[in-house]
Amino acid sequence: MKIFFIFIVKIAGFYFITISMVFNIDNWSLLKQTIVHFILMSVVYFPVSVYAGWIPVPTVAKIIFIIFYVLISIIVWLSFKAYWKKKAMEINKQLELRNKQTK
Repeated sequence: MKIFFIFIVKIAGFYFITISMVFNIDNWSLLKQTIVHFILMSVVYFPVSVYAGWIPVPTVAKIIFIIFYVLISIIVWLSFKAYWKKKAMEINKQLELRNKQTK
């Protein structure tokens, strides 16, 4: 049985790596990429989590897990968005300084 769980986790891991290619679709907005990625992750992650015993069986536990999953995903997304926005602003300032120095 342990070998089967290892196999399931490996398949899920491969799936998670593969769906990250959603972020390579350039004509989609970051929000659309994130929502599609979130849905594709959830489709596999929840069943695997329940089957592997990572989520307790009672319905209340599953609902709590889903709420935390969604909240943590939103917090992580907003954090990364703020971080990369700040980095882009820093790079733009450096480019402006460099352009002023070359004139």
